[in-house]
Amino acid sequence: MKEYIYSISDIEMGRGDITDDFSDDQAVADFLEKIIADHSDEHPTPKITLVLNGDIFDFLKMEYKGELPDLITEEISLWKLEETIKTHTAVFAAMKKFLAAHEQTFIHFVIGNHDADLAWPSLQTRIKQELGNHDRINFDYWYKNGPIHAEHGHLQDPVFMHRTHRPIITHKKKEILNLPWGAYVCFSDLVQFKKKYPKEEQLFPHTDAIATNKQYERDGRKMLFSAAAKLLLKRITNPRNPNYRIPYFTLLKHISKHGFEFVDDHKLIKSRIKKITKTHPDKQVLLLGHAHLFNKVQRGDQTILITDTWRNEYDLTNNGEKKPKTYARIAMENGTIQSADIHTFTQ
Repeated sequence: MKEYIYSISDIEMGRGDITDDFSDDQAVADFLEKIIADHSDEHPTPKITLVLNGDIFDFLKMEYKGELPDLITEEISLWKLEETIKTHTAVFAAMKKFLAAHEQTFIHFVIGNHDADLAWPSLQTRIKQELGNHDRINFDYWYKNGPIHAEHGHLQDPVFMHRTHRPIITHKKKEILNLPWGAYVCFSDLVQFKKKYPKEEQLFPHTDAIATNKQYERDGRKMLFSAAAKLLLKRITNPRNPNYRIPYFTLLKHISKHGFEFVDDHKLIKSRIKKITKTHPDKQVLLLGHAHLFNKVQRGDQTILITDTWRNEYDLTNNGEKKPKTYARIAMENGTIQSADIHTFTQ
């Protein structure tokens, strides 16, 4: 049996406000239509899986009714999802159409650091409802299929790694998301900083954007210092809240290897690739997102495909042009990989 796996990541859909960095709904719709069209003449009908490899939603930077609460309840997450559905109707319509094309189409949502809210079963149910109540929609922190392993990439990131074994916890008799410390940097300071510099945050590489705007650099340093101070204070004043835990050992290990570099993914990606290939030595192809990079890496017998973002991001190394949309494509037959590569999507 023939099988095709397509993977994209980092769409980062929001609610259409200043923190929503995605506006290319039609590109997603055209991409999904192209997938179906490309295999329409094949008989028998192949299995086609769309792996949405993390950060498909940007709940992390989305305000809740004008506020940024740092204890995220199910009610807050559902509200954010409904706002996203209202804003990006074309994307949901395209996914629904993709699933309705035939009974061999599947969608697998990989949970990322911007859409940790997908851990709530009620959000999964609501998305399934919006897409036609199919049983061909799945959610997890990874996608596994024989020789293939996909994960967003934040599980290798000391700032945003999630506690996947316990994504929801109880605090003061309320269920809340069990978020990493990096999320609280976003809630306390980063979102307000983003609103002050909405365009600068969309520039790539981010290190170049910082280097060319000294005021942006100075304000960024102040913001990070403020966020760190607030997090340390919360750790002292709320010692029983596990959401404010700081993984000191992991941070020290990171600093010993990379110094205080937490921004430049070009420098950090090698370490993440080394870690994930060591963790999954039996996998032939590994799919990653998160870094907002586009790359194919060969490490021994393993192929690592890294997909770039679909949000509005502008490449300073290419005259500030908007980044193209990218995807990974894997073809298998009877469980054996025939091809695996990354591509640029053109409308």
